[in-house]
Amino acid sequence: MAAVALRALSEELGSARAALSLVVLRSALPRPVARWTDLCAQAADLRKTTGGALPPWPLPRTVRGELWRSLFDEDPRDVCAAAEELRAMALGARGRRSAGLYYTPPDLAARIVDLALLQGSSQHPRRVLDPCAGAGAFLREAARRVGASACAGADLDAFALRAARAALALCDPSGRPLLRRLDSLRASPVADADLLVSNPPYGHLDDPAERAFLAGALPALRGGEIDRYAGFLLRSVQLVVPGGTAALLVPDPVPERELRQKAAGGSQIYRSRGERRLCAAIESVSVPLSEVCEVGYGLRTGNNARFVARRPAREGEIALCGGEDVLPYSLRLRPKALCEPTSALRALALRQIGKERIAVQRIRTNSRKPWARWLEAAPVPASIACLDSLSTLACDDGDRLGALLAILQSVPLQRWHRLRTTDVNVKPSALRELPVPRALLDPAAARTLSDLSRKRAADDSHDRVIDACAYRLFRLPPPLVEEAEREFWGPIFPERFHALQEECRTLPLA
Repeated sequence: MAAVALRALSEELGSARAALSLVVLRSALPRPVARWTDLCAQAADLRKTTGGALPPWPLPRTVRGELWRSLFDEDPRDVCAAAEELRAMALGARGRRSAGLYYTPPDLAARIVDLALLQGSSQHPRRVLDPCAGAGAFLREAARRVGASACAGADLDAFALRAARAALALCDPSGRPLLRRLDSLRASPVADADLLVSNPPYGHLDDPAERAFLAGALPALRGGEIDRYAGFLLRSVQLVVPGGTAALLVPDPVPERELRQKAAGGSQIYRSRGERRLCAAIESVSVPLSEVCEVGYGLRTGNNARFVARRPAREGEIALCGGEDVLPYSLRLRPKALCEPTSALRALALRQIGKERIAVQRIRTNSRKPWARWLEAAPVPASIACLDSLSTLACDDGDRLGALLAILQSVPLQRWHRLRTTDVNVKPSALRELPVPRALLDPAAARTLSDLSRKRAADDSHDRVIDACAYRLFRLPPPLVEEAEREFWGPIFPERFHALQEECRTLPLA
């Protein structure tokens, strides 16, 4: 039998509220009920004994169809997931994107809560807070581990908060969670939270008043695009007590410098001990990429359909390349040309012409393989301009530029980058912070790595030799080499690590 569609159930009962209440009752009642009037009576009694938590709203007195019976023939549904689905239907695709709402699967919420309890500052927190509680996916997982009375949450959506209260009551009937309808960016739901877990809303803020408020309340957001999740990320360290832990599901690189400044006693973005040692070792012998080359954006036309012709450049036109053209260490050009640009657009394109650059893909691969490289780069001839799907690196030293191409795609740098970001966009602001070993500033070292980079463009068997050179330049000891390799290669670590040892016997590996 096909599962009852929530949209159809909502239409039959007359509202999303009634549909969610019925889903909750399916989990709360031990056995099916024969008549609708009996179900309404049981629901009313249950609301009295649970303080209105179960079900979250009274049932309508009458019902038109029989779908409600079919629901009781099914296994109980996940209340949080049902609430999110009903809310998404009410908002529509555009409304959901505008609100920045994304559902958190129960297993992912459970993993994050477990991680926070295992690696955080308290394994037995006094208060667990979700400042963007939604339908309660995170709070429910916390309640299963520390009890609902230790849980607190806030949200602006009254429907979602009712769902969260129901989910917590089903999980811990005797618990007394604190749930409040408020904006956590403006007010603190509680003052004693020592653990914060959340999936904050995503997306850029377009409202000028809201942007102005956040820029004033959280100065670290100034000077760039203001994202909702970035605001909540910075706010999170204000909402936990000194020494508390915040665990959030976010898509972008975290503003770690600002978090360190704002967190009382200093904060630590989660990484395992081995990962922290690896990052610290790499950073201790490095300088930011922005100190050794110029990092820039590609050309933004504002209207590619108008200004970008998919054909070879004609006389007087400027040839273009974009993200689709970049392979590791080389370009596979699909001809493009800047066509009838404005004078300002042509002037911007001409700034790139005349100097060789490294182009870096701005949209990282969606491959789920652990060893898929998030930084893919290739050299670009001086006669071609890069579109804004690429970031660019440029400097006057050709050997240094070639060496940077190799370092960017080496395993230690790729591993460092993964530990610092989850963003699908490789922004120039993140590129500028990439660590470049100081040893690479030596012309001889740059020349050696640049030669290998040119060889790698024609033969990928040089990958392991380049990795060996990168490990040497970063001065990583054997345990950290193995740490980087094991986590980067995942299930194929044994064969890839063996290849590293075979190719580079002079590398000091255990």
